[in-house]
Amino acid sequence: MDVTRSISTLRRVSVGLRVVAWLVLAAFFAGAVGLASKLAVIGQTTDTVEQFLPFATSGGGVVMLVTGVITWLCLLCLAEAIMVLIAIEDHTRQAALATKAAKESEKVAAGVP
Repeated sequence: MDVTRSISTLRRVSVGLRVVAWLVLAAFFAGAVGLASKLAVIGQTTDTVEQFLPFATSGGGVVMLVTGVITWLCLLCLAEAIMVLIAIEDHTRQAALATKAAKESEKVAAGVP
């Protein structure tokens, strides 16, 4: 059974997940910085901040950054898990082929057809 096509597809999916993970981290970081800068521009009065950005609290940027880092880690872990499964499958196939070749060579050495 030839699985090289599915393996190459899974490798592309893994690379795509890595790219998406880095884009997500950059987007969350930009959002957190943007939120912090908007809070600085609007002013320090609580009423003004709540009026323009009701979700913006003092820890809003930190929560956004932590959420981004967790999402980034999950996407990277998923990409690496796909690569680990591909490596396990590849090594299992190589071991099976080596075992089959060893059995064939034993038959030839013993003179069994």
